[in-house]
Amino acid sequence: MDFIKVILLIILVILIFNFVIFIHELGHFLAAKWRGMHADRFQIWFGKPIWKKKIGGVQYGLGWIPAGGFVSLPQMASMEGIEGSVDDDEKSNLKPAKPIDKIIVAFAGPLFSFLLAIFAACIVWVIGAPDDKMTSTTIGYVSETSPAKGLLFPGDKILEVEGDPVSYWRRSGVLSKTVTGNIVLSEGDTIEFKVLRDGKEVDVSTGFVLPDSGLLGRSYRMVGIAPEQQLFIAKTLDNSPAKLAGILPGDRILKVNGEKLYGASQLQDVLKTGEPLVVELLREGKVVSKKVVLHKPRGIDSYALGVEFDPTASELVVFNTLAYPNPVDQCKKHVGMMWKTISKVISPKTDIGVGHMNSFVGIADNYYQMLTMDHALNRILWFTVLLNVNLAILNLLPLPVLDGGHITTSLIEIIMRRPVPMKIMLVLQNAFVLLLLGLMLMLATKDFFTIGKRVGTNNEPQEIIFDLPKANEN
Repeated sequence: MDFIKVILLIILVILIFNFVIFIHELGHFLAAKWRGMHADRFQIWFGKPIWKKKIGGVQYGLGWIPAGGFVSLPQMASMEGIEGSVDDDEKSNLKPAKPIDKIIVAFAGPLFSFLLAIFAACIVWVIGAPDDKMTSTTIGYVSETSPAKGLLFPGDKILEVEGDPVSYWRRSGVLSKTVTGNIVLSEGDTIEFKVLRDGKEVDVSTGFVLPDSGLLGRSYRMVGIAPEQQLFIAKTLDNSPAKLAGILPGDRILKVNGEKLYGASQLQDVLKTGEPLVVELLREGKVVSKKVVLHKPRGIDSYALGVEFDPTASELVVFNTLAYPNPVDQCKKHVGMMWKTISKVISPKTDIGVGHMNSFVGIADNYYQMLTMDHALNRILWFTVLLNVNLAILNLLPLPVLDGGHITTSLIEIIMRRPVPMKIMLVLQNAFVLLLLGLMLMLATKDFFTIGKRVGTNNEPQEIIFDLPKANEN
């Protein structure tokens, strides 16, 4: 990708991300003004400001730690661990805020985030959101080293996972009713499948693996299966076994050596033997058979067919269409997904943890990836709905530092008819500040390594060149 285009995309991501933060903090700021509370600073990002300007008694600024933002409100619970200190003389002249005012101001941030989600959802309702889905739930490949080997087979149609009927292998923005989502969120020591095999429903219980990604931590649960593909040939390479056998672009591979072919990985396993193949093809509505004598490309010690598959045609089970859900349905869907995710994170029966969450780095990367895809604006707005719903819900959790923590302490103040002792508040705030900063650093590091690993593997594919086979070569 052009370097200038990459820089412009990164700048656009930063602007979008900071706009989301700005709207959340604007809610706190306007509510504080409405309730007559003093706002000392309005800052995007944390840390010492790299830019600041004082207007109307409020210092507006941009911090050097690119995560989050804040409105400094000295009459709220102390947040000096994140926001920095406030002038003591100024603080001493302020009257204590009423608990109801503090609740309103704390709630205003999540409210504005949710209002932004609704606004973006209304636009999505008009222009549509990409609805990427793989409707086939038929297994195309089972890894030789997977826990599912010998239990699940290519051609099995998955009907249920963990008792939940599945309609898709995967679907954008959806975890339930999908094969991958139910595997990832499964509980217990085994994963239960119901499959349709040879016209009969069969119950299968498999184990799973949690691949270790080194510094990235553990991955998600996997059982070693892949969905079916329809292998349409886009190109045959010069001097390749496929071209010499008379296989043509546009052909679809149906069977190899009499066995139905469900995907490219299954084909790769067959090619490893190096034995001649009988390939059945669908060509212009007719089935044709070709005998293929395999040989190896130049400088590569493995057999290859010498074809390039059409990714669009081969993945016909994936439909890149637009859906037009109304704003209420969008928000309900995202709230439900967020609630399910939180419940799985805190459940001791799953392998989903806080380490699987995204930091600001991962969120920004999601925005960047969407900007490079088709229907970029649709994707950005759809993700903005999701992000703001999540931001609103997470900030309402009753934990110190978060908005929900301020609401909780204010409710306690109403019940006890006196503020929570400052010493206790400072201990709780400082403890959670350290935990929050540590979590942010851990997640950001994980996301940086994830991005680096992806970029490092996005090298140009090796050119495959076939020489004409020798007379005595298989």
